[in-house]
Amino acid sequence: MPSNEPRHRPQPRPEADENASPAQVQAELAAEVAHLRQVVHGRAVVDQAVGVLIMLGQISVDEAWDVLREVSMHVDVPLREVAQHLVEFPRSGELPDAVRAELDRHLTEARRPAPPHEEPRDGRGSARGDQAEAPRPPRRK
Repeated sequence: MPSNEPRHRPQPRPEADENASPAQVQAELAAEVAHLRQVVHGRAVVDQAVGVLIMLGQISVDEAWDVLREVSMHVDVPLREVAQHLVEFPRSGELPDAVRAELDRHLTEARRPAPPHEEPRDGRGSARGDQAEAPRPPRRK
């Protein structure tokens, strides 16, 4: 029976050393706040980059995220750095050559229509890729 409890529980923040001075505690807290600000800012930049990709590529959010991730992996540049380039691109018009080449390639792939799939035969020999006719109601006498 599945549990309703979350799989990953947040870890409690380790308590400060009892012997730590107020200045040490303040320094630790300041470092933690700085780290959290950096994380929030990085996430905002990534979200903005996804928006740029949606606009440029006329693609979905999921496709934009996949393009961003793939470009980052193929050019071996951290995702946030690629995102920063993309956020600045509409204003500057500049992208690193490697990022531009990978971006062009992945946006082209993302824009390709999905190959048509064959519908299962319905017993009447129909295997059309387009929408099949709805079944007709029985005739009334």
